[in-house]
Parts: sequence; structure tokens; C-alpha cells
Amino acid sequence: MPFEAATAIWERLWTSRYPLAADEFDDGVWRQTRAAAMTRQHVELHPKHVWGLIGVDVDHPDAVLRMVSTVDNHPQPNVIIENPVNGHAHAAWAITTPINLTNYGSRRSVRYGLSIEEALRRAVGGDPHYPARLIKNPFHPRWMTHFIHDNTSTLDRFGGTLTPAGHMPGRGWHNQRRRAPVDPAGSLETVDPAGSPAARLERLPLSNFATPSTDRTFHGSQDPAAPEQAGPRTRRRIRRIHLDDLQNDRRAS
Repeated sequence: MPFEAATAIWERLWTSRYPLAADEFDDGVWRQTRAAAMTRQHVELHPKHVWGLIGVDVDHPDAVLRMVSTVDNHPQPNVIIENPVNGHAHAAWAITTPINLTNYGSRRSVRYGLSIEEALRRAVGGDPHYPARLIKNPFHPRWMTHFIHDNTSTLDRFGGTLTPAGHMPGRGWHNQRRRAPVDPAGSLETVDPAGSPAARLERLPLSNFATPSTDRTFHGSQDPAAPEQAGPRTRRRIRRIHLDDLQNDRRAS
């Protein structure tokens, strides 16, 4: 995909105006202008009051294959941002009508959106501890970015694909998720909802086998010397930032 077209898609889908951004998480995460944030390795997925992008983190070497193996499994993501060193990737799906996360929004819509997010995570075998606050910057040279399409979907349309595939969580899934044991190393291979690589290949739509003239992929740098992504400690730090923001909002109200 041409750089100009990819930029236009991201500008329309990514609505954060003063986002959180960072290079190395250990150096800190802070809010900055949109232009400055786009020079960082990681940027805020969506504004804290408006939820317009659903993000999933897949820490497997075949992350891109899991995300594009969509037939009878899950909707195609709008963008996939891959670490070329280890194959791990973030993916984002755009919501047609962004969800209002303030006190004036619908709690039912928020709960339904969280269920859709969990179903997408299950469909691709994503990281259950990913806080979905920061996403890889699709235009940073450290990452390889694949822009798939620029269409948005309603929550009902997401559910229409994820429910027949058996990925939608049942009642009380929040408590079940807290009680579920997880490998400290982050490996979910023993309980892999995405299935074997052969099963994921069977779900590949024919349109994914594009010729060089029709390939709709924008590639960034493939620097083999790029450092690894931060571990659980820095993820917990990002989650604490999110909780601090929520507490500040309550004090302000």
C-alpha cells in the first residue's frame, strides 16, 4: 500500500490528539503532541474517554498468520503491526461508532465492547494481560506494518462473526479470567484457541494470496538488531498509569 494511503487510513482511525507515547517503557510514558508521539515506538491506542480501536497483542512467532486466518473465525483487523525480530504483533479493529467511556456513555455498550475485545483475543490466541492502552506505532521503522483495509464494523457485526465461531465469553467471564492460571512466561501453547498452524492456514481467504501488484501491505524497517519488547513489569506499570488516570477523573468529577 502506498505510504500516503496508509497515512490517510491511520489518520482517520487513530483519534488521539494528545496521546501517551514512549520509546522504551522503562524510560517513562507521558502525554505529548500528536506529531511528537508519531516519532515514538509506542503510542496510545485510543483516547481515554472514547474507545474507537480494539487492540490485541499476540506474543507468538506466527502472530500475523493467526490474525489473517479469518475464515469462519474472526473479522480481519484493520492494521497489523509486527515485530520482525520475533514475529510478535499488535492488531487493531476499528469500531464504526466509538464507545463513550465517560459517565454519559452506555455501560451496556462498554460491557459489550469488552466482550468483543475478549472474543477477538481468544480467536487469535492473544495475551490475556495486555492492557490495550498502548500499541506499536505503525510508522516507526522498528516495526513491519500491514494495513489490511479501512472499513469499520459495529459491535453487532463483530459479534455476528465471533459468536458462531464460539469465541464470545459467557456470563461472569471477568471473574473466570482472574481465576484462570496463566504460564508466567506468557506461553499459551498448551491451551491455544487459535488451533494448529495447519488449521489457521485452512482459514486463510484466497484474497490473502495477493500478487506483488495487488499486495496491500506497507512495510517498515526490518532491523534485526531491534531490542525485544518490554516484559510483564513494564506492562504492569502501564496499567498503573491507566488506573491513575481513572482515579484523577473521579476526583475531578
